[in-house]
Amino acid sequence: MKPTRINVGKRVREIRKNAGLSMKELAAKVGVSFLTIQRIETGKVSPSVALLSEIAYHLNYPLLPWWPKANRCSTSKGANSR
Repeated sequence: MKPTRINVGKRVREIRKNAGLSMKELAAKVGVSFLTIQRIETGKVSPSVALLSEIAYHLNYPLLPWWPKANRCSTSKGANSR
């Protein structure tokens, strides 16, 4: 099965705008440069999971919904039991 490509930058922009923040304001909250946020939103770079977690935190948005449901790992109760 081919993995689904996630457009993280598009989601960051959408959620940031819904939160009423500018790229400059989000960058200041997260502790990165405006250029970093701009590059993420335009798809020029992909943020690390740690940076995406920081962005989600400052946007007051849960991290899990960033990934499509089909790509989420599921664990069954007892999968690791012997």
